[in-house]
This record gives sequence, C-alpha cells and structure tokens, in this order.
Amino acid sequence: MTTDRSANPRQLLLLVLAISGTGVLTFSLISPTLPDLAADLGVSRGVIGLVQGVVAVPGIFLAIAIGYLADLRGRRFVGVASLLLFGIGGTLGFFARSFWPLVAVRAMQGIGTSGILSLGVVVIGDLWPP
Repeated sequence: MTTDRSANPRQLLLLVLAISGTGVLTFSLISPTLPDLAADLGVSRGVIGLVQGVVAVPGIFLAIAIGYLADLRGRRFVGVASLLLFGIGGTLGFFARSFWPLVAVRAMQGIGTSGILSLGVVVIGDLWPP
C-alpha cells in the first residue's frame, strides 16, 4: 500500500475498502460455525466464544502501536505484514485439530486484522487530511 500523492486516491480508497472488508470477515465468517465447532472440539458453547473474542483483543491493544509502526517503517511494510499474519493465521486455523491451537492461530489472525483495520484509517487520513 502506498500513500504517494501521485497515486490515484480513488483506486487507493477502493483497495483500502477491499482489504478492510477482508479484515471484517474475520469476525463474521466463523460465527455460524461456532456451535458445530464447539461440538467437534469437545468444548462448551461458552468456551468456544474465545475463538471469536481473541480476534478482537489485539485491536484494542495494538491500534496505536500499528499506526506508529506505519509511520516508522512505512504503510506498505505494515500492510503486507498484517495481510501475511491474517492469511497465515487463517490457513493454520484450517489445520488446527484442537481448541487451544485454534485460539492461538485466531489470535495471530487478530493481530493481522488489527493491522489491516488500523492501517485503513491511517491511509484514508493520509489521502484526505483534515
């Protein structure tokens, strides 16, 4: 992702929206499967909520740090790293066969998601300053 002024702001906005939409899918795609997932993994329905909740927690603690890192290392670096964490976490989640490894890879996916969503706000702020 670049915020170079020579880049077309409309195209960058569409890219940010598409990537942010992917991050939002982290929360909504797994929700319908939670009861079946709880049964398959042998945990209660209350405990399976950790699979969903652990994705949101990194965003609470990392949003400011991600913006700062984007200022230091560049938007592209943070964007690519976030997308990699998101993708690797999602892929490893497919192979998780027990509860705690699934929670761990969902936390990894949450770190990627927090980077994706935070960076979207940063890039929009760069394109259209106040």
